[in-house]
Amino acid sequence: MRGKNECRGCGSTGIFQALDLGYSPLANRVIPEDMLESAEPWFPLVLRICRKCHLGQVGEFATDGAIFRDYPYLSSTSSTWLEENKKFADEMIELLKMGSEDLVMELASNDGYLLQYFMDEKLQVLGVEPALNVATIAAVKGIPTSPEFFSEALAEELLHKGVHPKLIVAKNVLAHVPDMRDFLKGISVLTGKSTLVVVEAPSILNIIQKMQFDTIYHEHFSYLSATFLNTVLSEFGLKLVGVENVKTHGGSLRCFITKDESLIQPLDSWVTQLESTLNLEKKANFGNPGVWEDVERQINVEFKKIREWFSNPEGRIIGYGAAAKVVTLLSAAQIPRGLISLCIDNSEEKMNRYIPGSHIKIVSESDYIERDRQPQDIYVIFPWNIQVEISNRIRAFNASARIFVLLPTVKEL
Repeated sequence: MRGKNECRGCGSTGIFQALDLGYSPLANRVIPEDMLESAEPWFPLVLRICRKCHLGQVGEFATDGAIFRDYPYLSSTSSTWLEENKKFADEMIELLKMGSEDLVMELASNDGYLLQYFMDEKLQVLGVEPALNVATIAAVKGIPTSPEFFSEALAEELLHKGVHPKLIVAKNVLAHVPDMRDFLKGISVLTGKSTLVVVEAPSILNIIQKMQFDTIYHEHFSYLSATFLNTVLSEFGLKLVGVENVKTHGGSLRCFITKDESLIQPLDSWVTQLESTLNLEKKANFGNPGVWEDVERQINVEFKKIREWFSNPEGRIIGYGAAAKVVTLLSAAQIPRGLISLCIDNSEEKMNRYIPGSHIKIVSESDYIERDRQPQDIYVIFPWNIQVEISNRIRAFNASARIFVLLPTVKEL
């Protein structure tokens, strides 16, 4: 099994167990009310590391089709994320001197959250989004979207149709791909000599240095580093030419990849950050099992603090943000059902459904304010990466609210 017995990055069998987070359901399979009594499968959630290429990975217990064909996550629900991507689009247009004849292609384009900004500047765009419900939302907005899984075969088909992107963007998708090698082959097929590829993903160092273990769940098949990309990309005729460290998703690597770096001169800042990131990863020594033993001990300390916090509530506990993170957090920390009264989330794909495992009902913010709000409510923000945005929303309807985050440690905001 890829991710368990065989590295999905390089094919090596030299992988070791780094973290065992027990059992967990599929984190993004929010449950309709009429399915609450049905059997809910739970699978082992174990992070493993490849000794050869240093890719972090979990085993495959469900197909990508089962996970992603009907997907509840909508990128446009976060204003912080939209602002970051508007800035990114502007930077790429200026850097590559793109005009109306140039094509921007995004892999896992979600609801068009990014491509809309390139369209606003009259560029050609094409999204590839396998979640049919989400691809439909993008298409209704007028964003050309292919509702398919990206692969080498699809790349060959697109190339045959004359698709030649100037920019290929793969934000927060490479980690979600079970057959990573096929995905990278597809990118290579569509990458011309003047094409820039941008791959963005949270760094595996976040788990070690920032206690972001709740980013581990079955839909995240892999956990990336600059070291991994620098090791494997040459097999596909690609080269990692630079890195930017960005704040999104609690700290991500924005990796710049080309086939011919002489045609797209990498910025000096990219090269400098690439060198410093590779050195930082080397010092972190995350290919050493002993490092992960220390991390597991620290996580167990945090689990105890979280359980203690839940055991002494001074009011009704309300979650905010039905992110996949909450499923890992509550299952790994072994928090009993019933301690969180409900969870607020503004994604229409999640409203009036239930969080996997904990079976917490998800309601919209407006419904909560009108029907459910109580003066003594205490709020816990699960997507800690946008805690400022969410805490501002909460204080807009409850200026004196007590608001907490649970990671990297229990803290009141």
